[in-house]
Amino acid sequence: MQANDATPATGEMAWARLVPHILQLRRRLDRLEAARLAPRDPDLGEQALAAEGDEVDAAIEAALRDKLSEAEAALERIAAGRYGRCLDCGEPIAEARLRALPTARRCAACEARAGAAHG
Repeated sequence: MQANDATPATGEMAWARLVPHILQLRRRLDRLEAARLAPRDPDLGEQALAAEGDEVDAAIEAALRDKLSEAEAALERIAAGRYGRCLDCGEPIAEARLRALPTARRCAACEARAGAAHG
């Protein structure tokens, strides 16, 4: 193993960061859902403003759900013993990358290729 490869301690550290992050994301999603289900003001002007806010809330909710999915997938990789391995090439993901981005699924090289393919 190279000095920058992920170690079991990296997975433990990621777990410790991801669990509270997941709980925070779920709380934010719950608040958004509660706001969406709350009774609306009968004033038409207020309803129009609320409708504009609904679009913003929907975009925020989608982003939060994506982040939640990424974090949960990282926990699944940790539990399965696959954390820290690139899903594309199978090589180890640099520990520094995992420290900065615990949900990383790819090594930097494969992420760059994936970004170029979608860019």
